[in-house]
Amino acid sequence: MLLYIQAANFFDSGEYGKTRELLEQSAVIADRYGDSALGARARMLQGMTEVQAGNTELGMDLLGEATTSVTLGDVDPNTAGIVMCNAISTCWDSADFRAAAEWTNSAERWFKSNDIPGYPGICRVRRAEIMTLRGRWDEAEEELLLAQDELEQYEVVDYIAEAKYALGEIQMYRGDIDGAVASFKEANQLGREPFPGFALVDASRGRRDGAIASLKQALNAPSERIERSKVLLPLVDLLIDAEDLEEAHRIGAELEDLAVECKTGAMRAWADTARAGLLAAEGSGAQALLALDNAHRIWEDLRVPYEAASVRLRRGVLRRQLGEEIGAELDFDAAQAAFQQLGAGPDLERLNRLSSTETTSGPKARAVMVTDIVGSTRLAGAMGDESWTQLLAWHDRTLVECIKEHFGETVDRTGDGYLVTFAEASAAVTCAIEIQRALDRHRSDHGFAPSVRIGIHAADISDVDGSPAGAEVHRAARIGALAGADEILISRAVAGLLDVSITTDDWRSEEVKGFDRPVEVGRLPWRSS
Repeated sequence: MLLYIQAANFFDSGEYGKTRELLEQSAVIADRYGDSALGARARMLQGMTEVQAGNTELGMDLLGEATTSVTLGDVDPNTAGIVMCNAISTCWDSADFRAAAEWTNSAERWFKSNDIPGYPGICRVRRAEIMTLRGRWDEAEEELLLAQDELEQYEVVDYIAEAKYALGEIQMYRGDIDGAVASFKEANQLGREPFPGFALVDASRGRRDGAIASLKQALNAPSERIERSKVLLPLVDLLIDAEDLEEAHRIGAELEDLAVECKTGAMRAWADTARAGLLAAEGSGAQALLALDNAHRIWEDLRVPYEAASVRLRRGVLRRQLGEEIGAELDFDAAQAAFQQLGAGPDLERLNRLSSTETTSGPKARAVMVTDIVGSTRLAGAMGDESWTQLLAWHDRTLVECIKEHFGETVDRTGDGYLVTFAEASAAVTCAIEIQRALDRHRSDHGFAPSVRIGIHAADISDVDGSPAGAEVHRAARIGALAGADEILISRAVAGLLDVSITTDDWRSEEVKGFDRPVEVGRLPWRSS
């Protein structure tokens, strides 16, 4: 343990060679005497050391070994908290949001299984930041306020400052500029540089030059890679706006270097977004579009809705400049749906300015998803009213969470299911897959979950009294009725809008009530897609 503590001091000083040497000795002794707690701590710090030294893959493997000791129950609660919190923080600092979210979920399960009521204050801040990324802003705000209360008891000033800054970011996204400014100032008073947030507020008020100067100054202060990258991208945008392309290229190059060093999707998406801005400014619109396509795919894959919508807004503007009006409209519609769901007021206003088109009452291209519990009448009779009511409430929560996460708009409750519209067929399909997988996990973990059938159709759909209606909505309902238990059926129209990597099978033509022509449907193998 003394070797481990000495190594931690060298780690804090950035002397990674000495850190490795002491940790290796500590780990060998821990293994020799079967001290799993010391072994977990040593491997945790070894992982953190390798990540900081640029050996990301090795570092993540070592952190994985340490967290496995926690999930297997091999270590005491104090060690478990230290390992999990440091693993999450290391992933966050490297912009590895996928691993950070996975280990946050693992920590959550561990807390529950050990009757520990919740995260300690420091870890709660990181959890709230991950919630913010996932678009769960209300929950994130609650977590940050709780974290501040817990941290103030122990005067953990640096993390109180982090909590206040993170709260300011949420307020800024929502358009509460006065609240954001107050939070950023409080964070600054506690020693946390309030950037890029404070500079972005300045820029929104027309003070571009001041914002550029502030962000450049922020780059001179030592900071974690994620904090640096979050400064670099808005600085590139502001420099392009100021027509200082030479400086914008220099800043963009550093962001590219960070993406290569970290090898994480988020860092690559930020670098591609910056590169797209520079390419577009230099007249290479087609190449810029490819860079934005890649950034959008990454954010969708990581399930980070605000960043994904922001990239779609950029792409919509670029597509309009390139004369791709249909593609631009699709991007603007999807971004608008996401910003509305999130409550991102300033971004909605910006979108309305940049899209410069008024919403029409004519048909819009949309995907319609219809769900239904199979055999619900028989199931309700077998279970009894009270148990059925509880099961139905759980089913509703599960589906609504998936629908919200993919920015679906619930049009109607259809008996024991839902009728939902999406701006994109891919969002509807991904939502359907996640619903079936969530039910399957619950079935595996707890022995039972109701079987749900899902149908998806895509078409130009008109609104009647503010809600989607007409023949194509009915066609979607008919496709849903054709599906079997635990099955997803899609129309040929949906298949034509999906990436070629998404496989479908069992295509067939079916006669459906109310339509003269048969509808062609295919099965989506959601376990393997």
